[in-house]
Amino acid sequence: MIDVLAAIAHYLFGWVVFTVSLSWLCAAAYPILQPYIAASTARQGAFHTLLIALFAPLLACITLIILSFPTLAQVLVAPHCHDELCAPHSFDMVVETIISTAALAMAAAAVIIVALMMGSQLMVNRRLAATLEKLSQLRTPGYLRFDSPKRIAWCFGLFRPKVFISSGLLDATNEQQREVILARELARASRYDNLRKWLLDWATLAWPEPSRRIIRGDFALFCDAICDIKAFATLRHTMEMVNFIDTLAHFYDPQTPPSADRYQQRLKQLEREWSTHQQCEHRIIKPQSVLLGAIATFTGIALVAVSVYVGHPLLEVLG
Repeated sequence: MIDVLAAIAHYLFGWVVFTVSLSWLCAAAYPILQPYIAASTARQGAFHTLLIALFAPLLACITLIILSFPTLAQVLVAPHCHDELCAPHSFDMVVETIISTAALAMAAAAVIIVALMMGSQLMVNRRLAATLEKLSQLRTPGYLRFDSPKRIAWCFGLFRPKVFISSGLLDATNEQQREVILARELARASRYDNLRKWLLDWATLAWPEPSRRIIRGDFALFCDAICDIKAFATLRHTMEMVNFIDTLAHFYDPQTPPSADRYQQRLKQLEREWSTHQQCEHRIIKPQSVLLGAIATFTGIALVAVSVYVGHPLLEVLG
């Protein structure tokens, strides 16, 4: 039993080391990739932004799996010996000092604490969703209505997202405006944007704060743009694009009136995204998406190779 716990602690320690190291590498590389991602469509931008955020924890797992199989790792691990053992072997962490023992304990404790925090957040989210449903007496198809004088439209929930709309918003808007707001929030629910953002927030926990703030902001903007497109695709037969943008600007930018430049920028962005959306329906693949996919694949393979090459001796030294 002790041997099993020790092995688990070794792997948790390795996962923490790789995750933190790869997180900092991804944070350093993100400003280089950001212009290419920004030039792509919102759907591609959201996908690649989330992929970059998930790189560190996922590649850390892949690296540990490879290191656990000497026949796979021997191609990347420099030849070396442990006493008389010179054949390919899995990483050997011998805990002999108080410092190494404390490092293993701290790594295991860090993983357990983060896991407990994530679990606690999920439980709170579930209880809050149940409370909101109970307070929403009127259940209209597509959304739940609750009594509040404030203008609120809210997509809430991670695994079973639902749209909540306040009575104050319903009283303050006409039918066309309600259709826009509902279509946009339903688009957010259908895409599970809350779950995606939750995963990205936790995956970038080890990123430096400035980089973490930037990638989270970029991802939120991409998600908003995608929801705009999905909502307009639903309403395009009954509404002009200008009226659609008017409603979005009126409700989602209440500090207003919005500036003419910002209004025109949002209108042009929606027109560009809509044109790309129609091209995607006809299976037109842009070179930009192929380039981003190639960069992501090459980067992932390179990071795993470097992690295996450096990680094997590093973990043995730290152990």
